[in-house]
Amino acid sequence: NIKLNLPVYLDDEAFAFVDTIAKNKNTDVSSVVNELIRTDMKLAEVIK
Repeated sequence: NIKLNLPVYLDDEAFAFVDTIAKNKNTDVSSVVNELIRTDMKLAEVIK
């Protein structure tokens, strides 16, 4: 199994949003984006 990491391009508004959160949490943008996506996945499961 080959794992392929693809870049994700955020528009300026989305990047500013996650960048602010990352700076406030002393973490990186990728971690914030992954956390937000995991939260959205959980919400999507609840509303199925």
